[in-house]
Amino acid sequence: MSKSKYFNTIQTLYKSYAKGNNFTSLTASGCRVVNVDEGRVKVEFEVTDNLTNTFGTLHGGATATLFDIVTTTAVLASEKQHPGVSVDLNVSYMSAGKLGETLEIDAEVIRRGRTLAFTRAELRRKSDLALLARTIMTKSTPSDGKDLTEAFRKYVSGPDSWQKTFMKYPSRCKVIEFAPGRAVYEFLVTEDTVNSVGTMHGGCTATLLDVCMANVLVDEKALSDVNSTQLGTTVDLTISYLNGAQLGDTVVIEAQSVKRGRALAFLTAEAYSKKTKKPIALAKQTLALLPKPKL
Repeated sequence: MSKSKYFNTIQTLYKSYAKGNNFTSLTASGCRVVNVDEGRVKVEFEVTDNLTNTFGTLHGGATATLFDIVTTTAVLASEKQHPGVSVDLNVSYMSAGKLGETLEIDAEVIRRGRTLAFTRAELRRKSDLALLARTIMTKSTPSDGKDLTEAFRKYVSGPDSWQKTFMKYPSRCKVIEFAPGRAVYEFLVTEDTVNSVGTMHGGCTATLLDVCMANVLVDEKALSDVNSTQLGTTVDLTISYLNGAQLGDTVVIEAQSVKRGRALAFLTAEAYSKKTKKPIALAKQTLALLPKPKL
């Protein structure tokens, strides 16, 4: 067993899972730390009843959850020691882990930039090292551990001049969570945003989703210097309207970046009722990224 300088920190974290009642604790409470190196964590656990499906094998959702947790701790095993938010998850399932078997997850950070960490992990049966599943995950991480939420709130609200433009509607969005690549907002449906039947106008919904998705592309530098922001223009926007939002309702919008290249960015978002959790709309957006302004 490796005793790297990160071992005690990671082991303490996993021990804390055994004392909690949230989804992370209920899923990962049985994990035991086997090995820790910088950017890499290996754990083992038994397939217990609470992790199985109706066939008595490890549930696919439990596999995905454990991958998410262990890759996050691999990101934590570094000097920066802040986890970030998962923005992309791809799992390939090869075989099933059976009730009572001991399984191992070996997770590592492949590459880490200023705001994104790229990770991978494998799930194997301990007895014969048979590969059961593997994942590739991307996590959004603040570049130096700073909470950028307050700066992002100011960015979203914009200057006073926006109140004379169509940007006055998305500027009303209340930022609940933010990390580069992902944001959660709330929006109160007011009289000036509804249609003739008293529900939020489809055009207003489209405007909010369009701007809320584009906003998540900003990073720490852009938040501190608006001139450094790489602005984009929407070239494709697809929205599926599922239910109406009534006057007085609070709508939650969760937006995230799926992929960002040199010229294009691909984003998704969902809007739902804060009170009932009923889905309101789903959206996909493609942005053409504009050259950064020359100062």
